[in-house]
Amino acid sequence: MGKRSDYEDYSDEELKDRAEYDYDAREELKLRGYDEEEYEYKYYSTKELMERAKYDYKAVEELSSRGYHKIDGEWVSDEAFAFEMLGLLFKIGMVLAILLGTHFLVAYSMDYQVYVFAAFAITFLLMVLGRGTSKVLNFLFSIGCVALATRCYPVVFEFFVGTDYFDYFLAGPNLWEWIKYALIYIAYVAVVPFLVMLFITFFVRTLAEKKEADVQ
Repeated sequence: MGKRSDYEDYSDEELKDRAEYDYDAREELKLRGYDEEEYEYKYYSTKELMERAKYDYKAVEELSSRGYHKIDGEWVSDEAFAFEMLGLLFKIGMVLAILLGTHFLVAYSMDYQVYVFAAFAITFLLMVLGRGTSKVLNFLFSIGCVALATRCYPVVFEFFVGTDYFDYFLAGPNLWEWIKYALIYIAYVAVVPFLVMLFITFFVRTLAEKKEADVQ
């Protein structure tokens, strides 16, 4: 009798919270007309609920009430969800920064073209000294090729588009135009310098081998 009277002062919600570990609280809820199924999910662990959620919509509701969201088939908490969203926004921001930043890279290559040509010449000479067989010197030469290709991109742009590179972007094209030509630049700089580097190093190696053969 004393035990029952102890629980009479508890609200229904308090009893549901205690029902997870207190048998008498569950009994009190039954006496108040609650079906155990209505509150049993309160005392399932989150892990158990995640397993039951595969086939039990009440488990899904309980997880939602605990602040969990389902993303790509996985249940994540509010904090993890917020972190996931921040990570996604950061990635989108990085991609946009890279895409839009390519145009500034091209602009800098034009402003500092003397250094670009010098870097290409120096890395070319180093590669020749290595006879096109040194991986390190060939790598440095590939960087020089990328720098030169970047400097030449405005020339390629003007040839195909028919307008000055600077004038075009200073005129304020829309975002899609910025992204489109950034993607074209990325494709261009990923292919052209690589092919140039392969051809030149192959040519240098061939000459070096021929020279050695003639000496012998």
